[in-house]
Amino acid sequence: MTLTAVGRRAVLVVFSILILHGCAEEGPGSAEVEKVGAAFFAALQQKDFDRALTFYDEQFFKGRDREQWKSHLQEVQDKLGDLKSAELKRQQDDIRYSGMFHIYEYRVTYANEVAWETVTLFVPNGGEEARIFGHSIKAKSIQ
Repeated sequence: MTLTAVGRRAVLVVFSILILHGCAEEGPGSAEVEKVGAAFFAALQQKDFDRALTFYDEQFFKGRDREQWKSHLQEVQDKLGDLKSAELKRQQDDIRYSGMFHIYEYRVTYANEVAWETVTLFVPNGGEEARIFGHSIKAKSIQ
């Protein structure tokens, strides 16, 4: 018995869905990842920049110096004022072969200005924790 081209495609689609579904269930769920984001912003709010850096993945620092990024985070608060709150406004989960990317957009209220910060947390396949893979800060006072 041979499969037709349509039959082969159908089997491939079902197989792909099962594989991706299995990947999506590994590691922490969205609720746990959101807690990581909240803990990260709590560290920034307390101006504990050393603790905030512990949330970043080592991959993040392959493209930038750790101490320079720490200084950048400090400069953000120097310009925008003390961090008052961070509210998760949008989220998108993106399954890739390497794992799950959680892309979160926060409305961050500082004493002097509101910023929009996008934090991408990554959980590798088989991983147990979410780590910050990307972080951008957009505010009028920051170039």
